[in-house]
Amino acid sequence: MSSWQIPIGIPWYRREDYDRLKDIFDDGAEFQTSYEDWLTASEDAATALSRRQYKVERVTIDPDAFCDWCRKNGRRMDALARTAFANAVVDQKYGLGF
Repeated sequence: MSSWQIPIGIPWYRREDYDRLKDIFDDGAEFQTSYEDWLTASEDAATALSRRQYKVERVTIDPDAFCDWCRKNGRRMDALARTAFANAVVDQKYGLGF
């Protein structure tokens, strides 16, 4: 088996930004109520991806930078945009060119 892992970006949030992000995301009402609940679920998801040979990169979503990125890229502030943003950061880091 190869030791090479596929890099993948996953959106990550700081505790101090969590409520603000929920307010600005189009789908924020679907988020876990507390940061702690979100963190537990997200850490479980990151672990599961790591076990499937992904190199998980936690990409912190800064509210202002994300809003700017969405505007510049004509994106809604939703799950698809968060995933695209995280993967764009990873693509740039590794020079993948996806």
